[in-house]
Amino acid sequence: MIFLQSTIVEKLTRSRGIDIDYVLQLKDLLVANNLTQIEEDYISCPLGWGSRTGELHGQNCVLVYQAMQPIIGSDMGLSKVEFDKQVVKLVNSYKEYKTWHKAPYVYGRKPL
Repeated sequence: MIFLQSTIVEKLTRSRGIDIDYVLQLKDLLVANNLTQIEEDYISCPLGWGSRTGELHGQNCVLVYQAMQPIIGSDMGLSKVEFDKQVVKLVNSYKEYKTWHKAPYVYGRKPL
């Protein structure tokens, strides 16, 4: 789907003062604050398939996309109805193609 291209998502988030790349700097933030035993990894999250959690994650994606519609729908030249149809089509493709994403996490311990 067109609106998931990184340039559009980047434009949207940056216009709202949100840095979506900040998550990639979390380990550096923990190091800078003197945490120890820092662990950094990710979990694989299915989108709309695989389990109840995956289904809920897919539903969350629908809500996020719908919330983006007033901001980027006009840029895409889509009415709300057309946009919503594309969202449904996209989320259905998640199930078909077993789409997932990486959810990074970082944690550490405060020194004693």
